[in-house]
Amino acid sequence: MRQNQAHPFPRQLDACLSLLRRAKSKLSEGSRRRDRLDEVVLIEIVRALNTCEAIVALAIDGYGPQGEMLLRPMFEAVVTGWWASQHPEETVGRYDLQGRYLLSLWATSQREAGLYGEVDMPDPLTEAELAEAIRLL
Repeated sequence: MRQNQAHPFPRQLDACLSLLRRAKSKLSEGSRRRDRLDEVVLIEIVRALNTCEAIVALAIDGYGPQGEMLLRPMFEAVVTGWWASQHPEETVGRYDLQGRYLLSLWATSQREAGLYGEVDMPDPLTEAELAEAIRLL
């Protein structure tokens, strides 16, 4: 006769979430100086860990299909972090250019919607930078 044993999933889940939280806190410690490449890689790793934690939380709450929708962004963050670590000579320039491009799109949308009054772009993209940012998408 089979004994009624508690399922190990809750214990394993608690251990995984604890590990994720510990990893995020270690990665986000700003006590030592890092170069820009390290920051880019860490940003992507923390993004993947946050998304993983959200997937698990949704699954626990009975929203597994909605959690599955986050698998692609999590995968993209992991791939971006890996790519950045493998291509240090290209990473910082591309990452910063994409950030400036996304900021310009946000500022344009806010300005056109009239949400925040006049939104200033501190450093507008040149035509060449804009073309390069669009090409890299």
